[in-house]
Amino acid sequence: MKIIKKTTLLLVLCLTLSACTSQSDTDITLHEPVEVQYDTAVATRMDMSRRRQYEAYVKAEIEEVSFEKRSGKLGEFYVSLGDSVSEGDPIAALDVTDLQDQIAAASDELDYKLSKTAYDLRQKQYDIELAELDLEALIIAGASQADIDIAEISIEKLKAEAKYIEKNGEIEIEQAEKKLNDLKQSLEGTVVYAPCDGEVVFLEPISPGSRIPANTAICYIADKSRMYVQYDGTDSISSDARTTALIGGKEYSIVKDEYDRQEYIALMLSGIRPPTIFYFSEDYTDVTAGDFAAVIVHEREKLDVLSVPVNAVFYNAGEYYVYRIEDGEKIYTSVECGLITDSFTEITAGLEEGDVVFVRQ
Repeated sequence: MKIIKKTTLLLVLCLTLSACTSQSDTDITLHEPVEVQYDTAVATRMDMSRRRQYEAYVKAEIEEVSFEKRSGKLGEFYVSLGDSVSEGDPIAALDVTDLQDQIAAASDELDYKLSKTAYDLRQKQYDIELAELDLEALIIAGASQADIDIAEISIEKLKAEAKYIEKNGEIEIEQAEKKLNDLKQSLEGTVVYAPCDGEVVFLEPISPGSRIPANTAICYIADKSRMYVQYDGTDSISSDARTTALIGGKEYSIVKDEYDRQEYIALMLSGIRPPTIFYFSEDYTDVTAGDFAAVIVHEREKLDVLSVPVNAVFYNAGEYYVYRIEDGEKIYTSVECGLITDSFTEITAGLEEGDVVFVRQ
């Protein structure tokens, strides 16, 4: 009896397990494997260079304006600080009131000399004509030879006086003209003009009537046609490297200016470190004095080289390598590198243009 019960229980247990196994096989759902996503980049050909950047500013060559070789009192300024001027515009004038009075007086004197000489000559010519009429009358009247000789001598004397008046008048007129011309020439230099197109960046703080010594700068004009970039830092920038200036979002080609060696040494010995100056080698009409400029020094430039982001290249045990991506898989690939910058690495061997590589974050 016990044997029958055990056999029955075993049979029931087997049937139960068989049913469970069959149901499990039909209820389980199989999922596709999850694809792994990587940050990647494509090996691309580009121009590369190692760059250094320096803060600098745009400046303009300054032209001084002064009354050359002439002192005097300021009459007026024709410009104000910040004004834009064109070459030839008047900047300032000396007070020439006294000089103009002298010129007016000299002009009147010349007119007087001209009028007096002409009048005296007319009068003398009139006297000569009267004397000649008297002589003619004496001859007609049968006057003695002595009276005729005296009349002729009188005429010769009048003619000599006329020549003297003419000659003396010429001398006095010439002297008066010279005096007037000298005074007029004194007006030259009493007005100073802008030597260039530019902007007034300095005016001497003086009032009309103040005395100004000769050759003393009273105005500075920033010459818009002669802009340059100035770097005041201590780093030495090679003249051999290509340099550009990023100004207002636009990059300009610039060339470093070279100091005269003796001048440079003299400045250094005097404790003055001269700034580094760069001149524009292309049109810069959009640039204004005072603009910020980022001077970019392009070192070790290479053109049309294969490169990848610097974060795509790994280094271990003296070897550079990358992970190429093929069919979603990372493949270890040994590479040879050339120029390395902050952003990109040149690949000289191991990759082809268009290869996709893994980039670490």
